[in-house]
Amino acid sequence: MLAAPFQTAGTYIKNGFKDFIDTFAKYDSLVHENEELRQQVSDLQAQVQENYFLETENDRLRKLLNLQESQIDFQYQDADVVGRATDGWASSLTLNVGTANGIQKKNIVLTGDGLVGIITDVGLNWSTVTTVIDLQIGVGAMIESTHDIGVIEGATSLKPDGLCRLSYIDNNVSVSRGDIVKTSGLGGTYPKDIKIGTITDVITEQHGLSMYAVVKPFVDVLHVKRVFVITNFDNEGVLDEN
Repeated sequence: MLAAPFQTAGTYIKNGFKDFIDTFAKYDSLVHENEELRQQVSDLQAQVQENYFLETENDRLRKLLNLQESQIDFQYQDADVVGRATDGWASSLTLNVGTANGIQKKNIVLTGDGLVGIITDVGLNWSTVTTVIDLQIGVGAMIESTHDIGVIEGATSLKPDGLCRLSYIDNNVSVSRGDIVKTSGLGGTYPKDIKIGTITDVITEQHGLSMYAVVKPFVDVLHVKRVFVITNFDNEGVLDEN
């Protein structure tokens, strides 16, 4: 009878040790399962990133194809936006292509959605784009629905919102919100019929003799990341080479 308490204690210790071993085994199994789940999540994230890259690349190539179909005479060099400068006066982009890629001053820059701007400075492997919202810009433009002409200009009050204005519109011209504005081709700086943006507002000048329209560019120049440069459009002599 005296051995009974010792046997009971031994059984308790044995069972407790077994429970400890089982708990440790379960913990080890959970750690292993957690590692497997982490790896699966990592693999899924990598797949999502790859799919996003492929989707973005397909979209880029599709837009390039659309450009080539609409403007069959042009040659394009694709480029990444690697820098941007926006202050009270200027709004420009820096691209990762330059003279080594056939880029020259006065080359026109666009996306599949519309006009971005014009190359105003270039180096061996970089170039600067003056965008359509820059105050120094001047783009001969035309209202698509009426063929009335004007000039796309930057404006200090509009630039922070990525907007520009269509200036020098006669008061007799019928202008409506939602009208599409395209390049006119006048002056030879820009090819004709490149989409610029849509009219969001129409404002009469203080003197009452003319009005201007606020234009929202089709390309968000404040955030655009990839563009195309037309390398074979002949607008020689339009910009000052100095």
